[in-house]
Amino acid sequence: MHSSTLDRHVEVAVFSVRLTTPYRDHRVVFGTIFFDFLGLKSESTKDNKVFDPLSKYYEPHDGEVTSISFSPMRSEMFMTCGTDGELRIYLIGQEEPAQVIFLKDTLLDVVFVPYEEKLIAGCGLKGMLEIFNVVKGQALDDVTTEDVKKTTLTKLAVNKKKTNIVALGSTNGELQLWSVPWILFSIK
Repeated sequence: MHSSTLDRHVEVAVFSVRLTTPYRDHRVVFGTIFFDFLGLKSESTKDNKVFDPLSKYYEPHDGEVTSISFSPMRSEMFMTCGTDGELRIYLIGQEEPAQVIFLKDTLLDVVFVPYEEKLIAGCGLKGMLEIFNVVKGQALDDVTTEDVKKTTLTKLAVNKKKTNIVALGSTNGELQLWSVPWILFSIK
Protein backbone atom coordinates (compact mmCIF):
# COMPACT_ATOMS: atom_id res chain seq x y z
CA MET A 1 0.00 0.00 0.00
CA HIS A 2 1.29 3.43 -0.90
CA SER A 3 -0.14 6.49 0.82
CA SER A 4 0.50 10.21 0.92
CA THR A 5 -1.09 13.07 2.84
CA LEU A 6 -2.73 15.82 0.79
CA ASP A 7 -3.71 18.01 3.75
CA ARG A 8 -4.47 17.54 7.43
CA HIS A 9 -7.66 15.56 6.87
CA VAL A 10 -7.38 13.63 3.62
CA GLU A 11 -5.11 10.74 2.72
CA VAL A 12 -4.69 9.10 -0.67
CA ALA A 13 -4.01 5.38 -0.70
CA VAL A 14 -3.37 3.05 -3.61
CA PHE A 15 -3.95 -0.59 -2.75
CA SER A 16 -2.25 -3.16 -4.90
CA VAL A 17 -1.66 -6.88 -4.80
CA ARG A 18 1.19 -8.72 -6.48
CA LEU A 19 0.24 -12.15 -7.82
CA THR A 20 3.05 -14.48 -8.76
CA THR A 21 2.40 -17.41 -11.08
CA PRO A 22 4.92 -19.83 -12.59
CA TYR A 23 4.70 -17.82 -15.82
CA ARG A 24 4.80 -14.13 -14.82
CA ASP A 25 4.38 -11.54 -12.13
CA HIS A 26 1.05 -9.65 -12.03
CA ARG A 27 0.22 -6.44 -10.22
CA VAL A 28 -3.41 -5.52 -9.68
CA VAL A 29 -4.28 -1.99 -8.54
CA PHE A 30 -7.63 -1.73 -6.79
CA GLY A 31 -7.95 2.05 -6.92
CA THR A 32 -7.37 5.32 -5.25
CA ILE A 33 -9.46 6.02 -2.19
CA PHE A 34 -9.84 9.34 -0.41
CA PHE A 35 -10.43 9.17 3.33
CA ASP A 36 -11.52 12.04 5.54
CA PHE A 37 -10.33 11.09 8.99
CA LEU A 38 -12.72 13.56 10.61
CA GLY A 39 -15.53 11.31 9.39
CA LEU A 40 -16.88 13.64 6.73
CA LYS A 41 -16.12 11.70 3.57
CA SER A 42 -14.94 8.33 2.22
CA GLU A 43 -15.18 7.79 -1.51
CA SER A 44 -13.40 6.37 -4.53
CA THR A 45 -12.28 8.40 -7.52
CA LYS A 46 -14.34 8.50 -10.71
CA ASP A 47 -11.81 6.44 -12.63
CA ASN A 48 -11.12 3.88 -9.90
CA LYS A 49 -14.26 2.55 -8.25
CA VAL A 50 -13.90 0.83 -4.89
CA PHE A 51 -14.00 -2.88 -5.61
CA ASP A 52 -16.35 -4.85 -3.38
CA PRO A 53 -16.14 -8.50 -4.40
CA LEU A 54 -18.89 -9.64 -2.03
CA SER A 55 -22.26 -9.19 -3.67
CA LYS A 56 -24.56 -11.30 -1.46
CA TYR A 57 -24.64 -13.31 1.74
CA TYR A 58 -26.54 -16.58 1.78
CA GLU A 59 -28.07 -18.47 4.68
CA PRO A 60 -25.11 -20.14 6.45
CA HIS A 61 -24.72 -23.83 7.23
CA ASP A 62 -24.53 -24.88 10.89
CA GLY A 63 -20.93 -26.02 10.54
CA GLU A 64 -18.30 -26.16 7.81
CA VAL A 65 -19.10 -25.92 4.12
CA THR A 66 -17.48 -28.98 2.54
CA SER A 67 -18.29 -28.42 -1.14
CA ILE A 68 -19.71 -25.84 -3.55
CA SER A 69 -20.65 -26.54 -7.16
CA PHE A 70 -22.30 -24.54 -9.96
CA SER A 71 -24.78 -26.18 -12.31
CA PRO A 72 -23.40 -26.75 -15.83
CA MET A 73 -26.95 -26.49 -17.22
CA ARG A 74 -28.35 -23.47 -15.33
CA SER A 75 -26.00 -20.53 -14.76
CA GLU A 76 -28.08 -19.12 -11.91
CA MET A 77 -28.01 -22.33 -9.85
CA PHE A 78 -25.40 -23.59 -7.40
CA MET A 79 -25.30 -25.95 -4.44
CA THR A 80 -23.46 -26.36 -1.18
CA CYS A 81 -23.14 -29.12 1.35
CA GLY A 82 -21.84 -28.99 4.88
CA THR A 83 -21.07 -30.87 8.05
CA ASP A 84 -24.61 -30.06 9.24
CA GLY A 85 -25.94 -32.83 6.98
CA GLU A 86 -27.64 -30.54 4.49
CA LEU A 87 -27.26 -30.31 0.74
CA ARG A 88 -28.62 -26.92 -0.33
CA ILE A 89 -29.55 -25.76 -3.81
CA TYR A 90 -29.56 -22.00 -4.35
CA LEU A 91 -30.57 -19.63 -7.11
CA ILE A 92 -28.40 -16.54 -7.46
CA GLY A 93 -30.29 -13.59 -6.05
CA GLN A 94 -32.23 -15.64 -3.47
CA GLU A 95 -30.71 -15.67 0.02
CA GLU A 96 -32.73 -18.69 1.16
CA PRO A 97 -32.09 -22.11 -0.42
CA ALA A 98 -34.53 -23.08 -3.17
CA GLN A 99 -34.29 -26.66 -1.91
CA VAL A 100 -32.69 -28.50 1.01
CA ILE A 101 -31.95 -32.23 0.93
CA PHE A 102 -31.30 -33.72 4.37
CA LEU A 103 -28.46 -36.24 4.41
CA LYS A 104 -27.86 -39.33 6.55
CA ASP A 105 -24.07 -38.96 6.27
CA THR A 106 -21.88 -35.92 5.62
CA LEU A 107 -20.90 -35.34 1.99
CA LEU A 108 -17.40 -34.01 1.31
CA ASP A 109 -17.82 -33.32 -2.42
CA VAL A 110 -20.86 -32.81 -4.66
CA VAL A 111 -21.34 -32.12 -8.37
CA PHE A 112 -24.25 -31.60 -10.71
CA VAL A 113 -24.33 -34.46 -13.22
CA PRO A 114 -23.73 -33.03 -16.72
CA TYR A 115 -26.70 -33.44 -19.11
CA GLU A 116 -28.87 -34.92 -16.34
CA GLU A 117 -30.51 -31.86 -14.81
CA LYS A 118 -32.37 -33.88 -12.16
CA LEU A 119 -29.29 -35.62 -10.73
CA ILE A 120 -26.58 -34.71 -8.24
CA ALA A 121 -23.65 -36.98 -7.37
CA GLY A 122 -21.76 -36.85 -4.10
CA CYS A 123 -19.30 -38.69 -1.92
CA GLY A 124 -18.31 -38.57 1.72
CA LEU A 125 -18.44 -40.46 4.99
CA LYS A 126 -20.79 -43.18 3.66
CA GLY A 127 -17.86 -44.50 1.60
CA MET A 128 -19.54 -44.87 -1.77
CA LEU A 129 -20.93 -42.84 -4.65
CA GLU A 130 -24.24 -41.26 -3.70
CA ILE A 131 -26.81 -40.07 -6.23
CA PHE A 132 -29.63 -37.63 -5.45
CA ASN A 133 -32.78 -36.83 -7.39
CA VAL A 134 -33.26 -33.04 -7.21
CA VAL A 135 -36.96 -33.20 -8.14
CA LYS A 136 -37.78 -35.70 -5.38
CA GLY A 137 -35.29 -34.15 -2.96
CA GLN A 138 -33.85 -37.45 -1.82
CA ALA A 139 -31.02 -39.92 -2.21
CA LEU A 140 -31.48 -42.82 -4.60
CA ASP A 141 -31.08 -46.25 -3.06
CA ASP A 142 -29.32 -49.21 -4.63
CA VAL A 143 -26.68 -47.24 -6.53
CA THR A 144 -24.71 -50.47 -6.95
CA THR A 145 -25.20 -54.17 -6.31
CA GLU A 146 -21.44 -54.70 -6.10
CA ASP A 147 -19.69 -55.18 -2.77
CA VAL A 148 -17.75 -51.92 -2.44
CA LYS A 149 -14.93 -51.45 0.06
CA LYS A 150 -16.28 -48.55 2.12
CA THR A 151 -13.77 -45.89 3.05
CA THR A 152 -14.35 -42.15 3.42
CA LEU A 153 -14.39 -40.59 -0.04
CA THR A 154 -13.15 -37.00 -0.26
CA LYS A 155 -13.17 -36.07 -3.97
CA LEU A 156 -15.38 -36.77 -6.96
CA ALA A 157 -15.01 -35.87 -10.63
CA VAL A 158 -17.25 -36.63 -13.60
CA ASN A 159 -15.49 -36.96 -16.97
CA LYS A 160 -16.72 -34.03 -19.08
CA LYS A 161 -16.46 -35.91 -22.40
CA LYS A 162 -17.59 -39.35 -21.22
CA THR A 163 -19.95 -38.42 -18.41
CA ASN A 164 -20.63 -42.01 -17.41
CA ILE A 165 -17.05 -42.23 -16.05
CA VAL A 166 -16.74 -41.02 -12.45
CA ALA A 167 -13.51 -40.89 -10.42
CA LEU A 168 -13.56 -40.98 -6.61
CA GLY A 169 -10.65 -40.39 -4.23
CA SER A 170 -10.44 -41.61 -0.63
CA THR A 171 -8.76 -40.57 2.61
CA ASN A 172 -6.32 -43.48 2.35
CA GLY A 173 -5.12 -42.54 -1.14
CA GLU A 174 -7.21 -44.99 -3.13
CA LEU A 175 -8.78 -44.06 -6.44
CA GLN A 176 -12.01 -45.65 -7.69
CA LEU A 177 -13.36 -45.42 -11.24
CA TRP A 178 -17.07 -46.00 -11.65
CA SER A 179 -19.10 -46.47 -14.82
CA VAL A 180 -22.50 -44.93 -14.08
CA PRO A 181 -25.53 -45.30 -16.39
CA TRP A 182 -27.03 -41.90 -15.44
CA ILE A 183 -30.08 -42.35 -17.66
CA LEU A 184 -31.25 -45.28 -15.51
CA PHE A 185 -31.09 -43.12 -12.38
CA SER A 186 -32.84 -40.15 -13.99
CA ILE A 187 -35.99 -42.24 -14.62
CA LYS A 188 -36.18 -43.60 -11.06
